Amino acid sequence: MSGEASLSATVSVTGQLTIATSGLWLKKALAQKTAAHTTLTVDLAGVTEVDSSALAFVTSLGRLMAAQNCKVDWLNVTAVMHGVAAIYGADAVFSCA
Repeated sequence: MSGEASLSATVSVTGQLTIATSGLWLKKALAQKTAAHTTLTVDLAGVTEVDSSALAFVTSLGRLMAAQNCKVDWLNVTAVMHGVAAIYGADAVFSCA
């Protein structure tokens, strides 16, 4: 089991995921990923506020991880996050959440 754990990294997003913070959260998420990781788990349980930049965070992170053959697992995606994605026609981004 410990071999599997080394293949996954986790980032827990807390507070705002807005234009003021989405770039910082993207950097933090990327910093958690190493070459050995095949999955990056992003826990959104602590997110208290979102705007359209949250969707930019989600799509950018997904694209960057896909380029590294790394899957992104989204945990605790709120109805507000789903709603923001739906407004932009991108609600499928959370299809696994």
